[in-house]
Amino acid sequence: MIRDALASATGRAHTPAMRPSSARLIAAIVALLALAAPHLEAQTPRAITPSDAYRLRNVRSPQVSPDGQWVAFTVSSVDSTKDRRNSDIYMVSWDGSRTLRLTSSTDNETDPRWSPDGRYLSFTSARQGSESSQLWLLDRSGGEAQRISDFGEGVSDYVWSPDGSRIVVVSQDADSAAKADSTRPRPIVIDRYLVKRDGDGWLDRRRTHLYLLEVASKAVVQLTRGDADDREPAWSPDGQRIVFTSARHTDEDRSDETDLYVVEARAGAEPQRLTSSPSYERSASFSPDGRWIAFIQGTFTPVPMYGTPRVAVMAASGGTPRVLAPSLDRPQSAPLWTADGAAVLTFIDDDRISPLLRIAVADGAITRLVEGRRVVEDQHTAAGRVALLVSDVATPSEIFALDGDSLRRLTRENDAWRAEVRIAAVEAFTARSRDGTMVNGLL
Repeated sequence: MIRDALASATGRAHTPAMRPSSARLIAAIVALLALAAPHLEAQTPRAITPSDAYRLRNVRSPQVSPDGQWVAFTVSSVDSTKDRRNSDIYMVSWDGSRTLRLTSSTDNETDPRWSPDGRYLSFTSARQGSESSQLWLLDRSGGEAQRISDFGEGVSDYVWSPDGSRIVVVSQDADSAAKADSTRPRPIVIDRYLVKRDGDGWLDRRRTHLYLLEVASKAVVQLTRGDADDREPAWSPDGQRIVFTSARHTDEDRSDETDLYVVEARAGAEPQRLTSSPSYERSASFSPDGRWIAFIQGTFTPVPMYGTPRVAVMAASGGTPRVLAPSLDRPQSAPLWTADGAAVLTFIDDDRISPLLRIAVADGAITRLVEGRRVVEDQHTAAGRVALLVSDVATPSEIFALDGDSLRRLTRENDAWRAEVRIAAVEAFTARSRDGTMVNGLL
């Protein structure tokens, strides 16, 4: 190819007896490089530019199907022209061989959840002109998604019942005053200690509560009431009770203290308080046999953010909580029960990484399942399989399958972009501060 290009550029056959002059040789080389430049540029990683932020595909919310054959997840991207983000639902097969896009509307679809029998994949969306996010059901056998809820303030969280007949929904109290007269702006009335909250704006006296939604009839029953926010519901395996987080015993505007409550899944039932520590409890879930509840317990400190959240368990009927690994002095995240109920899975913050741990319920023995300079951001388990959302310093978040104690990558949403750009090297370092404390950092 080079010989032909040189011959073409000089207008003569390239033979030992007829060599091109130096000037023509240089001209030929320049012409050849110009022809090859696009190819060379495509093969050479380039420096990252600010506009690359718009090209990142944000992978979130892994959800393993009840049969363990698929993992649903969301992918969101930014339209820089319209200055908006769009999120869609995807699923990938457990062996990683197939990835299917399930929604493609211009509206956001988030929070995918499988029905217990695996027939439906539910999600929340404000599609088709809805003013707030509602629940939608996508039948895996085909057809368009169907809307099944009509909450005035939308759905902020939801969980399927074990038998699939009901869904517990977290939604805010309806704004009756706004519906009474929507033509005139209303004054902002401040009568709470907490004035504003990120994502919510100015706060009034409306609270979030739990509701039971019948899937077949779409009938709704309000389960909790009162001047407190109820959130993070989780069903008992028999579908009779729901554990949730609330601060109904104190002024949550002035304190970070929250406790666990349990309520029977029926209209008129009164919630029962399970915990009463001076710190907080949250992220509760029942063990597979329904005998225990695992949750995150905070440590009481004058400044709550300096406490160390730890995994604890307690009897489902109540009693004294027990921290599983009291010597583990690292912040721990929402625990998930293993299929046999013998342990919980949690990821921790540990010196610039976030490994996944298995903590035995019987004796608190700790096993590290994911090693290396990685950050585990989310997890979900079903049918004995565990899907993780993992990132590192050079790779944006992707979904991985946990095979024993090794990771197997399932999604590759950012591979094309990653191949184009040059990621700077990241170096871990340790330095001694003025008072002698060793401080770890990243350069």
